[in-house]
Amino acid sequence: MKKKEPELLFPKQPKHRKRMKHKKNILQEKNGICFLCSILEGDTRQQYGLHKHHVFFGVANRKLSEEDGLYVYLCVRHHETGQDAVHVDKGTRVMLQIYAQEVYEKAHTREEFIRRYGRSYIQ
Repeated sequence: MKKKEPELLFPKQPKHRKRMKHKKNILQEKNGICFLCSILEGDTRQQYGLHKHHVFFGVANRKLSEEDGLYVYLCVRHHETGQDAVHVDKGTRVMLQIYAQEVYEKAHTREEFIRRYGRSYIQ
């Protein structure tokens, strides 16, 4: 009878990360147009270098935003650097959050939204 040798893996296999669930964006088509430029200024010209902005931020909520398709594409001015950028101006940020909640509630209830994101942004 042959003695069974232990099976060792050299080199160790890398651990695989769980892939994030990506749902189709329900707020905006990926068409190369900044979401806020088109809404606030009526500018529908295509732009390069748009940033993907998750409407609900924080580690947990960013992941949920990605799963639910609650993100928009913004130009640098509306994302980070301008006076009305979502990372600078609270009013712009809240406006986007209210809009995203309204779109989410077309298919779900407010209670489901609150259970998922922890609060309602609509007063």
